[in-house]
Amino acid sequence: MRGRAMIEKNESVLLIIDFQQTFLDKIRVEESDQLVRKACWLIEVAHCLDIPIIYCVEDGRYPTLVEPLRRHVGSSAVIRKTFFSVAREKSFLSALSATSRRSLVLIGFETDVCIAQSALGLATQGYTVAVVEDVMHAPGDGQRQGLERMSRAGISVLSLRALYYEWMADVATERTFRQERDDLYSEQIVIF
Repeated sequence: MRGRAMIEKNESVLLIIDFQQTFLDKIRVEESDQLVRKACWLIEVAHCLDIPIIYCVEDGRYPTLVEPLRRHVGSSAVIRKTFFSVAREKSFLSALSATSRRSLVLIGFETDVCIAQSALGLATQGYTVAVVEDVMHAPGDGQRQGLERMSRAGISVLSLRALYYEWMADVATERTFRQERDDLYSEQIVIF
């Protein structure tokens, strides 16, 4: 089944969807801060593993990434989207095609709307799609409903910790990575 495959780092693209202040303002500060820390940690891991990152923001009231994520963007483009699903955005599809990769890992806002619609649309186009359930959010029952809908459709739902180990793939790689990037473990974003 397309959505249940392991997430290989050499085939992955990390897709950051709508990490914007307008969405973070809807949740408790502690939860908001934790989501931002996890996203920044994952972005740093992806950079270290040479995994391409595509940033998308909803073209609305605050069409920019939150500041902590902006610091990680570098030369990557930030795509302004007008559809809830990135799978309908020509500029996104062009950026994705340029990576020549077929697996996407999604994080961001909101689980039941932009994340779900994007995941479902990309899976329909033949991509392997996974969502990281502890680095996304939706208000009310939206988190649970979005995750259930995606899971029923064959989208892989995994934790940040599980994704990390899938990208590492083996003990030797993980140990080497941990030794080389010990700084990523000091904040204990993920419990190992």
